[in-house]
Amino acid sequence: MTIGDAKKFFKELEDDEIFRKALIKAKDADEQDEILKGKELSFSAGDFEEAYTSMLSSCQFEEHAEVLKELYSMWKFVRL
Repeated sequence: MTIGDAKKFFKELEDDEIFRKALIKAKDADEQDEILKGKELSFSAGDFEEAYTSMLSSCQFEEHAEVLKELYSMWKFVRL
């Protein structure tokens, strides 16, 4: 589990609509985990939070920060 994978996850969420929709439509966390494994992504909740904080603090433009915040909120909502 790595912060690097969590950062890749944010990039995949932003760039890959099919991936994003699959995660949203998944029945439960186990199914989401299988989707993540298919992308070779493995990260803990702490890695996810740290990656988000790091990426947010390095945003140069407000528009990118807003996209990142939306992706963060989406994942927190569907992961519950």
